[in-house]
Amino acid sequence: MAMTKPEKCCPRGSYECTVPMPINGRVHGIDYCIADLVAALNAAGISTVASCCGHGNESIARISLEDGRELSITGHTPVHSGLNTADPDDDVSVISI
Repeated sequence: MAMTKPEKCCPRGSYECTVPMPINGRVHGIDYCIADLVAALNAAGISTVASCCGHGNESIARISLEDGRELSITGHTPVHSGLNTADPDDDVSVISI
């Protein structure tokens, strides 16, 4: 079954916009809009233990690393969701460490 790209952020607690991703021998549901970041970190040997795209609230968007560090995620809210109106071309994810 092919996955379709979500048109907007899903509400917190919803699993309709997650991507199944094997991490440390278990399959986890990763929020679609940050799945590429989580996959890249794990592929580089930087183990993640939790993540959340913030579901439209970037103040809670983060990726938790196994070593205890937290990565804040900003600038990733999809333009078509209507949540990021400051810059219509801003659809790039940025990680602040």
